[in-house]
Amino acid sequence: SKMKRITLLILLSFISFSFALGQSGDENKTYRPDIPGSFIIDFGFNNAQRPTVNGEKSPKDFKTGFFGSSTVNVYYQYPLRLGKSKFSFNPGAGFSFERFRFTNGVILDKVGQRYELVPGSNQFDGIQKTILSEKYFDIPVEFRFDSKPEDIATSFNIALGGRAGYMFDSMMKVKYIEDGEKKTNKDKQNFNLNQFRYGVYSRIGFGAFNLFFFYNLSPVFQPNVGPERTTMTTITTGISINGF
Repeated sequence: SKMKRITLLILLSFISFSFALGQSGDENKTYRPDIPGSFIIDFGFNNAQRPTVNGEKSPKDFKTGFFGSSTVNVYYQYPLRLGKSKFSFNPGAGFSFERFRFTNGVILDKVGQRYELVPGSNQFDGIQKTILSEKYFDIPVEFRFDSKPEDIATSFNIALGGRAGYMFDSMMKVKYIEDGEKKTNKDKQNFNLNQFRYGVYSRIGFGAFNLFFFYNLSPVFQPNVGPERTTMTTITTGISINGF
């Protein structure tokens, strides 16, 4: 997507800048750009945690593909070192772009007061892809340990934290073929999604490269008005690039 290409370009620019600085001066020390704070970019995959109701996962038609259900987070954090210790408190802010690609061609459509998952073929012919996307403004906060605070680019680190977010945009996108022509339908609305979310996360890694895990504690949909009145949550795992 366009947003992912822009994010990748920003990431490559930071990497190139960091590498150029590292080639000058003291060869025994890795240098970082002189930026107050750091940027964090996450690339992850979403997995819906659907509760079991009457022996079936609910909602039963929320079936998504692994590679098509992804997250890109772009955050800025400002580390506050706790005294002379190796621990720091890191408040931040940024944006999260999430999507779920359905493997069974369903879409969200209003049925009474609820939004249900219904076959997209009821409205579109030749469906190729259906995607639910959400955009959030997030505030992450974490406690972090760095084995070498004076040179975190070569340091082992581990972080535990939480984040809260506000959903400012959501969209159901359908790609289909009509009369031999490829078309895209974009439906922007709330779909009874939870506008506020909160969860916990952790990261562990070496230098700028980490693995991360995020558990969304808040239900994806508002109570009793999502598909089958679901209370499902999500888990996201992936790679985190940080410290630039």
